[in-house]
Amino acid sequence: ELGTRGPPGVGPPASTRHGPCGHGAVYCFFTSGSTGRPKGVVVEHRGLVHRVRWFQQRWGMREGERGILKHSYTFGLSEWEIFWPLSVGGTLVLCKPDGEKDMEYLWGLTDRHEVRAQVFVPSVLRALLEYAEMEVQDARQLWPRLLAAITCGEALGTGLAGQFSDV
Repeated sequence: ELGTRGPPGVGPPASTRHGPCGHGAVYCFFTSGSTGRPKGVVVEHRGLVHRVRWFQQRWGMREGERGILKHSYTFGLSEWEIFWPLSVGGTLVLCKPDGEKDMEYLWGLTDRHEVRAQVFVPSVLRALLEYAEMEVQDARQLWPRLLAAITCGEALGTGLAGQFSDV
């Protein structure tokens, strides 16, 4: 049913309006997955909401804290980067296009904006750790600010996980 045009308050009562339902699609992204054949994956509202709520219950980002959007909004894991900080009144720091490939830029952006949560593919996390080891006098200055470092999209080996936790 279409709403009527008119001043605020004109239209059907709030109890008859329909908002998004849990099973409704929030978006569809395309992936080749492991098959190499492109396919559309529909993400439902409830799936996105449950994931964001789980992150919040697990790590508890606070209002005003910052997350960072490093990945294209068309990449599946960007949903976590975008919606988690915004859902709690946080700020989303936007990385320049391909900025996740420039470790000096990424380190500086993260440090300058005191980013509290990041999603990494393990290869980028590895490159950032290598950059920190070579270029930053004390890599520990950045990591304690991180509330959550989430990895996905590739296998996270025990060596890399250990290297990260040692810093």
